[in-house]
Amino acid sequence: MKQIIKPAVLAISVTCALALPQMSVAKENANRNGPFAQIELTDEQRLALKELGGFKHHRKHRSNPLRAFAPVVFADEIDQIQLETLVDAGIAKRKAVGLRAAQKRFDVKQILTEEQIAEIKEARENKPQREGKPHDLQTMLTVRLALSDEQIAQIQPALENIAQLRITAKNEKAAFKTFERSLMEQDVFDTQAWVTQFDLVSASMRSNSLSLATNMHDIYLLLDEERQKKLERLANKGKRKGKGKDKKERKARRDNADASA
Repeated sequence: MKQIIKPAVLAISVTCALALPQMSVAKENANRNGPFAQIELTDEQRLALKELGGFKHHRKHRSNPLRAFAPVVFADEIDQIQLETLVDAGIAKRKAVGLRAAQKRFDVKQILTEEQIAEIKEARENKPQREGKPHDLQTMLTVRLALSDEQIAQIQPALENIAQLRITAKNEKAAFKTFERSLMEQDVFDTQAWVTQFDLVSASMRSNSLSLATNMHDIYLLLDEERQKKLERLANKGKRKGKGKDKKERKARRDNADASA
């Protein structure tokens, strides 16, 4: 039976990750370490922010390129239709989520004063940064799979291709940040301009994603069966099961609470 893959946000699609520095809005009585703990808000501002709704503090995380494509590339042959469906679904989701978040950050900036925005930015810049472990694909493959020098040499071309693709994604992300930051300075948020810019880079995003998957598949085929299975375990390590279901249940509870209020 052919496996059905649920759409996922692709690792490479961080090309168009949200642009402005994250001015996440903590809900009332929520995380005291959130950005609004650093400034004094008027009652009107608190009410306006509350009415926007749906804000929360997001932790930054590093993407794992193995996990996004694992269902498709860890196979004897790539199902091209399935892969393209996965890629297109990820890009579409990134577009929808990104546009909503950009609009909401614009709305927040309209509520806050320039001094408050500067205070939030300063607090964020002065906050100690956690040292996270990057998903170094080469280390994961060569060290954790205990590859020999000969095996490393075999997969090296694919590793170099992947490294270049990730550099391209990083540069495109930076360019999109600059563009979106300019939108935040306008009097009215230009939705059409945001969509047009996203669509311009989506072709490159799609091409990069497909190339990344192909190179990962090439690496997979060069491994023996034991290492293939270990690679699959590494790709799924730390994956939260039932995350989507839990989110739906939490949303349903909130909706019920709002309806009864």
